[in-house]
Amino acid sequence: MRLRTLRGAALIVGVVVVVLWASWVVGVPAELAVAAAGLILSLALFYGTLLLVEEGRLMREASFAPGIAVTIGPNQYSAAVHELRICNYGSGPAHGVTFDLDGDLTIRGSAGTKSALSELRVLREGLRFLEPGGEYGTVVGGPDFLADNAPPDSGPATSVLLASRFRSGSGQVYESESWLELREFLWATPPLETIAQALKKRATP
Repeated sequence: MRLRTLRGAALIVGVVVVVLWASWVVGVPAELAVAAAGLILSLALFYGTLLLVEEGRLMREASFAPGIAVTIGPNQYSAAVHELRICNYGSGPAHGVTFDLDGDLTIRGSAGTKSALSELRVLREGLRFLEPGGEYGTVVGGPDFLADNAPPDSGPATSVLLASRFRSGSGQVYESESWLELREFLWATPPLETIAQALKKRATP
């Protein structure tokens, strides 16, 4: 901002010098030249003030801007339970949070019935409000979650792009994207059958 202020001051001085020089060359009365230079100076100062006001507004907006990040993975208390977590990592509240999925995952309800991640109520209806540092979590599956979403033939791990759109308290609209990546979870924990076979082989004399 200091550099911009110095550039603005240099521009003002340059314009005034040019006007006075032009008036001397053309022969315009000194009173008119001074009046024109004063008018230009006033307009330049007014424009500079508008710039400072706008920069101050942007700085205030940035200091209270929300930020939404969405992750998916094991619950912190149980690796067998997977959940979707929506977090506001910004310094201001997020209003009217909506989501848009590019792709989908298979989830299971409490009764074991399969459904799509996009059918979750929070992703369909969004969140009206999420405070700074606030977090919203919902369970998306149990031990079968990774098996339900494992790619065939050990190919590339399933990943889904989730776009978020939300507003700050002043009405400024923000957008963010989160990759729901399962690669680190798909291969981190071997299936129970593999574990049982390894234990059996180890116990065999």
